[in-house]
Amino acid sequence: MFDRLFSLFGPGKRLSFDEIRSVQAIADQVVLALEQTMKMPGPQKKALAVQVATSLLADGGIRVPAQVVDTAIEASVRVMNLLEHRESNHP
Repeated sequence: MFDRLFSLFGPGKRLSFDEIRSVQAIADQVVLALEQTMKMPGPQKKALAVQVATSLLADGGIRVPAQVVDTAIEASVRVMNLLEHRESNHP
């Protein structure tokens, strides 16, 4: 199912379940790390997150289009923001 979301590779190339999990796990970690350490505007932070995540994935032999990494970063930011909002409403 998830590989259909990432049908940007053309015919015959699909991400395995483990690759999809790796993309999202790295996106999660990069978003958390940058949120804790970098003080910069959102668009700059996002561009850096995409760059770092893409590099880490490539180092692990997982090559995916920037749009896939961008989507994973957006999902990670959304989840992080939802969790922060939830925690702030339930002290």
